[in-house]
Amino acid sequence: MIIAFHSNQISRQGTEVALYDYADAAERVLQHRAVILHDASNPHNVPEAIEKFKGRFDVLAYRDRTELDGLIQSSGAKLMYAIKSGRRDGLLSQRVPTMVHAVFPTSPFEAHGASFAYISSWLSDGCSGGVIPAVPHIVQLPAGDGNLRESLGIPPSALVLGGMGGAKSFNVPAAREGLRQALEQREDLWFIALNLEPFLEHPRAVFLPGTSDMAFKARFVDTCDAMLHARVLGESFGLACGEFSVRNKRVIAYAHSKHRHHIEVLGDAALLYHDAPSLLALIRRLDTDSLRSGDWDRYTERYNAERVMGEFDRHLIQPALGKQPGDGPGFRLGWRHRLAYLRFKLTMKLA
Repeated sequence: MIIAFHSNQISRQGTEVALYDYADAAERVLQHRAVILHDASNPHNVPEAIEKFKGRFDVLAYRDRTELDGLIQSSGAKLMYAIKSGRRDGLLSQRVPTMVHAVFPTSPFEAHGASFAYISSWLSDGCSGGVIPAVPHIVQLPAGDGNLRESLGIPPSALVLGGMGGAKSFNVPAAREGLRQALEQREDLWFIALNLEPFLEHPRAVFLPGTSDMAFKARFVDTCDAMLHARVLGESFGLACGEFSVRNKRVIAYAHSKHRHHIEVLGDAALLYHDAPSLLALIRRLDTDSLRSGDWDRYTERYNAERVMGEFDRHLIQPALGKQPGDGPGFRLGWRHRLAYLRFKLTMKLA
């Protein structure tokens, strides 16, 4: 069966990494064929990322949504998969059933499409009390091929913290200040960042441009002893945290983020800070030997391709098959679920 995988944009963001992995695993694990659909006029498209997709899949681009169903028909697809916010935005095929994958906190009463799932158990439990299923992201990096220490002039014995994510995602002011103080006080400390906008100047702070090359990303992660995560919003899934974790790197995370799936999954493998002084104290205590010898991987067992695609098939593909394009997901929802979602939103607001 051919499945059309749709994203509003093709960039280096985690959403597009996830889309690529789902499409790839749909072919490798589930024996379907994947084609990619995207909006060619989206200003967030990244040519390098588009070329990566074209090197693996047939990529079909449109400039107006009215073209979407024509592309689906010409591709021979029987289902469309759409990864998006989760709200009813009108992005549905009128020709084939649509599988909707929600990445943000969304009221269960917004569920639409022939099948609907959240990207994490944290979203599923918080938004719907577990009634609407979760289909998580695949978390993987290619096999190791060295690191970047020599090329960046970083000594083997240095303590290296890494940051990775959207350009503006390192936005906890206390983290920036705590890191600045730590670099001044600990001479063996380095901070390296991938795809983050520079936010400090220091000879041992290195900001590298973003890339769609997963092998380079793996070398970047392997350069680090731990990840320093500093996104105020937090993570409804946390792919970057997972990519560090699958390489057995500990994650240092902000304790008061509103979206907390990464903290729940990491459990005792996470080191939490509350403010600049607590982050500074935490970094001053870090020991490279214990970081490098510990067992910090909390993602591989739960988020490998085989396990995730089993959930993808169970909760997205199978419920959509046999339905008509206009059919809904058919969840039984009542006032308890509305109340649970409002409570969840209040909890995030007060975080």
